[in-house]
Amino acid sequence: PQLATISAVMDDKNRLINYICVFEDISVRKAHEEKLQRMAFYDPLTNLPNRTHLLSLLEQHIETGHKSQQTFATLFLDIDHFKHINDSMGHFCGDQLLSKLAIRLQDVLHLNAHVARIGGDEFVIILPDIHSDVALLETVGDILSVFQQP
Repeated sequence: PQLATISAVMDDKNRLINYICVFEDISVRKAHEEKLQRMAFYDPLTNLPNRTHLLSLLEQHIETGHKSQQTFATLFLDIDHFKHINDSMGHFCGDQLLSKLAIRLQDVLHLNAHVARIGGDEFVIILPDIHSDVALLETVGDILSVFQQP
């Protein structure tokens, strides 16, 4: 990407006599902005939306729901005894578990769903367009099946 700056050149009587255009490569600046944006709204370990981004997503779903009567469900997921995994097998192993879980959750959920890591071993899932308890229970079953895999 480039930034173009155009300036008018005036003579001593303040009459326009020319234009000067300067182009500047802003690739590095854009890359830094994108990196900062990513750091602000995504968890670095799992690449999932973080708590800040989750709150924004929830606001969007609530607003959309009010306007168009669309329903959604939120699920809170916490890994029991995760501290024991970190303590007995090390933080590297715990981090690997969280990363794999994030990938599996994204794989099992439909594209409109959002999975966010809000801290430690806690995740929140937003399921849009849930129109029945049966559909919700089916999706919860799919999520629980992720934990059955080796």
